[in-house]
Amino acid sequence: MNMEDIDFPDNSFDFVYSSLAIHYIEDWSKVFVHIYRILKPNSSFLFSCGHPLRFAMDDTGNDEYFTRTLQIKEKYGYP
Repeated sequence: MNMEDIDFPDNSFDFVYSSLAIHYIEDWSKVFVHIYRILKPNSSFLFSCGHPLRFAMDDTGNDEYFTRTLQIKEKYGYP
């Protein structure tokens, strides 16, 4: 279902998540309004933005992690 046109009844879910997708939407506010509407009171919305490998190239000071990440990126052709 299109995130910008969520069509579930109000108060339908205890938990909503979006993994690596919401950052493709230009205006997040419409999505958040829909999600707030379909969540039951005291529920949770969990989302992630951007792929972990995209940001793994940051120098974290952990050389072993950095080296493995670089190898994975090179092997699979991530930018």
